[in-house]
Amino acid sequence: MKKLVMIILGVLFLISCSEKIPATFDLDATEGAKFPAFAVKSIDGKETFKSTDIIKSDKKTLFVIAAEWCPHCRDEAIEIQEFYEKHKDEANIVVVYSANNSSPEIVTEYLTKNKYTFPAYYDYDNVILYGSKIESFPFNAIIGKDGKIAEIVEGEINYDSLVEKLTK
Repeated sequence: MKKLVMIILGVLFLISCSEKIPATFDLDATEGAKFPAFAVKSIDGKETFKSTDIIKSDKKTLFVIAAEWCPHCRDEAIEIQEFYEKHKDEANIVVVYSANNSSPEIVTEYLTKNKYTFPAYYDYDNVILYGSKIESFPFNAIIGKDGKIAEIVEGEINYDSLVEKLTK
């Protein structure tokens, strides 16, 4: 009995020490606001990534919420890919594809067909989409090295803007 109590206490201790990722996403999209912790899945749904796994604090981050069917997102993806190929060691890229009118299979096909290699994830339950309260795609946030929102970019972002905002 004493051994069982010790095991239970040990498990509870480990749980209390682990990083807590909220089940919801509540984004305060104002400049200077702390970007919330989150978790996303790989597009195939096999892996879950915590924000601390994909946003390295020594780099600025482009955080995008997109839909593969959105014409503006499609145009922007070309720019993001070009930036990623040339500057992937200088900035974090996080592109989260919405499940809104889509599926993981469609997004996988889209990324493969276009040979996109930038880090892409899937918002299976649209927790990120609904928590960001966005009204249109794409949504672009520049997150500073301090983990705070440096800027919300309205509409599409292009290669030159990415270089300016993420590498300087």
